[in-house]
Amino acid sequence: ANTGHIIPNDPELPCLLDKVYPCQEIVRIDYYLPGCPPRADLIWETLVSLISGKPAELPYEVIKFD
Repeated sequence: ANTGHIIPNDPELPCLLDKVYPCQEIVRIDYYLPGCPPRADLIWETLVSLISGKPAELPYEVIKFD
């Protein structure tokens, strides 16, 4: 934990920006896979669907917000 609120300063770290933007404000997002990280099987099934030219279908349990 950074209890001293010290900003890391190392030449190998990128500089911190004054403002950051979510990806969807910079590029168009066609599909969003929930999770951090998304489940491996969900990534696999989505990629297989997209490569096959089929729409990706997300199971209800991964898109519900209860």
